[in-house]
Amino acid sequence: MSAHITALHPSTGPAEGGNTVAISGCGLADTSDVTFGTTSAPSFTVTSDTTITAVAPPGSGSVPVTVFTAAGASNSLTYSYAGSAESPVLKAIAPQAGDPAGGSDIIAVGSGFTGATAVDFGGTAAADFTVASDTIIGITTPPGTGTVPVRVTTPGGTSNGEAFTYSASLPPKLVAVTPRSGRPGRTVVIFGCKVNRAKSVAFGGHPAENFTVLSDNVILAVVPSGTGTVPVTVTTPAGTSNPVRFTYT
Repeated sequence: MSAHITALHPSTGPAEGGNTVAISGCGLADTSDVTFGTTSAPSFTVTSDTTITAVAPPGSGSVPVTVFTAAGASNSLTYSYAGSAESPVLKAIAPQAGDPAGGSDIIAVGSGFTGATAVDFGGTAAADFTVASDTIIGITTPPGTGTVPVRVTTPGGTSNGEAFTYSASLPPKLVAVTPRSGRPGRTVVIFGCKVNRAKSVAFGGHPAENFTVLSDNVILAVVPSGTGTVPVTVTTPAGTSNPVRFTYT
């Protein structure tokens, strides 16, 4: 009958190995080998039919510990090397498109981002990035063209790639309208980006009485007739913006 192991103590240890691990179980008396993953323990001592002490070899990550006897291999229990970094996994980025000139701010969501050393866009380093948590990174895009894979690199390796597209034809993005409430006929200021080619400004689907584009980031608009709280949007040849809210008083 093969040996059966029930516990490892401790079940974690340093990457350089050299620490002693107590292995509990049964049928251990004639143990001929103890392996950590595919690496044999440098030494081990059978103290009884139910206990072995083994010296852990160097390693990384989580590995199966197995005991070998004349009857064959035992079941395996997991031993983890401390300080081993997991490989990062990139699940999504948002937005998935940005200006070819770079400078767009995007968010990457995934896992294993702690200690990130690099973020690249098709091999080009990000202009900047900030690790907010193990699952979120804020990234500023570098200049580029076409569609490229975004990857995150940590001490544990390099993630899968998520597609990011450089496009000069992006719809406008609104940040705020001020004041956020008022009567018809009042002039409001709309803040955003890529609004310089505005074709129309709408309040709940109704066109503004008048509007003036001051810059790529600012529009002055005259509130049309309406009631309640409505979405304000700006439309350019590249598309319609996200909405910001305005309330009629």
